Amino acid sequence: MIEADYDTLLRQATMTAHDYLLHAIADIDKVLGKGYAKDHPELIAAYMQTPRGILAPAAWQRRSARRLATWRGR
Repeated sequence: MIEADYDTLLRQATMTAHDYLLHAIADIDKVLGKGYAKDHPELIAAYMQTPRGILAPAAWQRRSARRLATWRGR
């Protein structure tokens, strides 16, 4: 269960986005050459969307499993 308050979650989300941005630039430049990320911001955007595509279904599945367990316990 998530016990953090809204302000903490918002702060963590901002820090996570910042980390993804830095990693996106570093990783893209490492593979495609220095400055490539800056010249191709669409790659940065795509890179930053990837975790959402992975984490959102996992979070949904976890939430659904908890709801099912609660329903079965009735």
